[in-house]
Amino acid sequence: MRSRFLAVCAATVSLLAFAACSSQDGGTAPDTDVAGSLSTAAQANGTSAANGGLTGTVSLLSGACPTLSFKLEGKIVKTVAATRFDGGACADVKNGGRVTVTGPTQSDGSIQPEKVTLLATTTTPTTPPPPTATTLHITGTISGITGSCPGVQFTLEAKTIKISAATTYERGACATLGNAIRVTATGTTQADGSVAATRVAFQP
Repeated sequence: MRSRFLAVCAATVSLLAFAACSSQDGGTAPDTDVAGSLSTAAQANGTSAANGGLTGTVSLLSGACPTLSFKLEGKIVKTVAATRFDGGACADVKNGGRVTVTGPTQSDGSIQPEKVTLLATTTTPTTPPPPTATTLHITGTISGITGSCPGVQFTLEAKTIKISAATTYERGACATLGNAIRVTATGTTQADGSVAATRVAFQP
């Protein structure tokens, strides 16, 4: 009868249940070896939830290293001084970071990890949108003119103005352009900061 009661107790993986069963069999205290085996079995049962590793995104982070507490996939994880960290340090655990924890589940349902592996967060690089072309109207005196019509380039109020075959003129022509001549250039800004002139008006 005693062996049959012990078999039932081992299935419950609980020392408390084992003690109760032994009491029914005659109140005999459990053997030390048997109790140790059951304790090991209970511990093994507790680790089953996280032994394969629980991976997720850290949230609700609190505490200070080495004793952190955070939520991972609905589970509360509590690190201790013995917790090992791979892929980074304890201080690298942040809200929004992805980690894998491995360790036993405690009686309160939390996980006490033996190891926390910090995972690299992959981000998709974003291509910045092309700069929006801005139409400018710049009035000033031409300086530093170079090139020949229709591909003339000059400086106007510290802006580089680039003339092309598409540029139209008012009260003059491309050949009229020259240093010290006052004009109003209208055009759009380019990626290099210059202005592609669509129209040049000569000022009296």
